[in-house]
This record gives sequence, C-alpha cells and structure tokens, in this order.
Amino acid sequence: MKKFCKIIAVIFFLIGIMAAGIFAVILFTPKQDFGSDRYVAALCLIVLMSAVIGTFFLTRKENGPRKVWMIRIVTVIGGLAYFMCLVGILFMARVNSSRIATDMRSYSLVPFRTIKSFVQAYKSGALSRTTVRRNLFGNFILFMPMAWILPVVFRRLRNGFAFTFVMLVGLCLVEYTQYKTGRGSMDIDDVILNYAGAILVFAMLWNKVIRGFMERKNIVSGRKRKRKHN
Repeated sequence: MKKFCKIIAVIFFLIGIMAAGIFAVILFTPKQDFGSDRYVAALCLIVLMSAVIGTFFLTRKENGPRKVWMIRIVTVIGGLAYFMCLVGILFMARVNSSRIATDMRSYSLVPFRTIKSFVQAYKSGALSRTTVRRNLFGNFILFMPMAWILPVVFRRLRNGFAFTFVMLVGLCLVEYTQYKTGRGSMDIDDVILNYAGAILVFAMLWNKVIRGFMERKNIVSGRKRKRKHN
C-alpha cells in the first residue's frame, strides 16, 4: 500500500511538472497567443492541486519527524518553482525603454485610487470584466502561497507580527524594483491587494486551532519547548 501511494504521488507530481512547463512556455513566449487568462489560471490550478494531492499520497503512510521533513522538502521545491514564476510575472515583461529614457515611469501612492479607477472604468464600459478581474483579483491571490511557504520553511515566520512585517517590506521592495527597472508601475494599491491576500491565508492557516491540528498530524513541526533544568 505504501508503494502504491508513492506511485500515485509521482504521477501527480509529473502532471504538475508538465503543467508548470506549459506555463513557463506561455510566460516566456510573449509574442505567442495562447488564449484567455482562464487557460493560464487553469494551469496554475493544476500545478497547485497536483502538488497538494501528490504530497498527500507521498506522506499518507508516514508519521512523525519524517513526515514533517518530507512536507518541508516538497514545500521548498514548490516554493522555488513559485518564486521563479513570480520573477517571470513581475520582472520578465518587456522593459518600457521610452519611459525610462524620459523618466516618465508611473507611480501612485494614494491608497485605493487605482482600485476605484478600475471599478469606475468597468461601470462606464471602458474596461472589460476580464481585465478588471485579472488586475484586481489577480493581485489579490498572487502572493497567497507565501502564507504557507514562508512559515513552513522559516519557523519564526509563523508569528503573525514577523510574517506581516516581512511581507510588507518584501512587497514594497517588489513595487520599488518594478518602478526603477521600468518593468511595471509602483502602485500602493498593488501592495494593499497582495498584502490582503497573503494575510487572509495566513490567518486561516496559522491560527491556534489550525496550527494545533497541523502539529498533531505531523504536517508541520511543533513549537520548541524550553528544557527545564533541575
């Protein structure tokens, strides 16, 4: 039974790798038309579900520290793949050389200005629902996986204050880098949406009830207890 579970896990991991490969082709071939955003979203969902189901079968018959270690290794590998996708999405687009040359790179530091403009443009018919959903909902879910990856890999980031601080600083650096390199605008609303998505998932995963359950089931390592000296 244990061998069968590992075979199933390998099959799902291979499906995820294939979907990730297709996603990479889409990401790094900007001149090619690959259809709607739903196609890309479906690939991302396949990669995510394949990783989750594959990990479930891989660790189903495991227990104790070995199970925790295996889940952490899969999380690290998945996190590296996710990080590369993020770099591609955020920084691999074409540089707007004309804006850099004339120092006309855009930025917005007024909270909710961009969000309101998207909503108003949709109501007036200037933007389609797909465009609005891609920009607003896409930014909201983009950094959600960080709420699992960072706390699993770095135990100290299971603390709410530490995680929120690291995420806020990291998101601000991403926006600033996009602005300086001309590969995107610097928008406070992007930070708000990215941050809200990550914090929402963190609150769902790392509250006392869910965290206690994951520790009892050896999904994540438990809290280190201080040894009492006699």
